[in-house]
Amino acid sequence: MMKIVLFLLLTNYLFFTNSNVKSEDCIIVPNKGINNIVIGKSTLKDVQKEFGAKRVKKKWHKAIEVELFGKYEYYLEYDSIATFSTITKGRNKNIIYKIIIESDSKCKTKGGNGIDSSYNDIIEELGEGTLTSFSSTNENPKIEIRYNDMLVIFNNNDKKTARVEKMIIW
Repeated sequence: MMKIVLFLLLTNYLFFTNSNVKSEDCIIVPNKGINNIVIGKSTLKDVQKEFGAKRVKKKWHKAIEVELFGKYEYYLEYDSIATFSTITKGRNKNIIYKIIIESDSKCKTKGGNGIDSSYNDIIEELGEGTLTSFSSTNENPKIEIRYNDMLVIFNNNDKKTARVEKMIIW
């Protein structure tokens, strides 16, 4: 009996900690996704196949009008890679609609840009984009640039010293 319990614990541990892709090997495809994971097409199962099995987490989002109504967000968090999210929409609750790349991510674009890249490096690789936020009066002013279905957020509003803090692909 003890052997069975140990076997089940070990199998469970290996299943939920296995990672197929190293964080250094993940490639950000601007406006599309990461590696083979494509926004609007890939599912949570595809993410698990690509980056290793993990438990799916969920978070309740209240509706604006009435707090009784809302939707669950299902997501997978991978350290040094990204967070992959989906919102329940009937039977398509597993389709990825958003990828958030944050400070601990090691993912890079083919040009070598990612978290902590400079403003000039991003502009050089991706172009000017649309400046959605540039404020010098807020408490924590930041530059935000939108590229079609991707938002790049920098850590301050000085183009000479700004570094990428977060990338969101939707």
